[in-house]
Amino acid sequence: TNSFAIKCFFPTEDLSYRSISQALQCYSKEIKNYEYLQEHANGESLQYFSELVDSAEFNFSGNSIRALVFNYYPLTLETASPLIQASGKEKIFIIQKIAQQIFSSLEFFASIRFIHRDIKPSNILTDSNFNIKITDFGLSEILGQKEQSSSDFISGTAKYMPPEMHLQIHNIPNRMDSWATACVL
Repeated sequence: TNSFAIKCFFPTEDLSYRSISQALQCYSKEIKNYEYLQEHANGESLQYFSELVDSAEFNFSGNSIRALVFNYYPLTLETASPLIQASGKEKIFIIQKIAQQIFSSLEFFASIRFIHRDIKPSNILTDSNFNIKITDFGLSEILGQKEQSSSDFISGTAKYMPPEMHLQIHNIPNRMDSWATACVL
């Protein structure tokens, strides 16, 4: 049997969004980004990002709740790092395996003019064999699509952003994910 993960958007209570409209916009954008990735993916590239199984909207206690349903992965790199008990060559092999998968996913993203904009350990899912899936595409951007452009504002997680973003130099989107990956590794 398959296990699923559900990501809910509670725009009335979610303090990470500035407004309800921003939360709804992020939800819609994340669905569009997953659809774009799935449309452009081939068998090999599909293995590197979490698959959106379904989306739903429902009411609960008078609140409108939106949800995304994904195939379940038990760990993130953030929660898995203490589990890397290996040492020496085995630990190097694990890190190389993770790095190769992340960079393969970034290569695929670049080939379809797509940037993630928030690569960090909690957005990289893994299983016990360190097979990874990139997730959380709410801040992602399809380059060249003006209506989706986020380049006019800083977004992402500060400690994984390149220095240019902190200086508000915005014309570096294709390097953001590489910098963040280096920080993760």
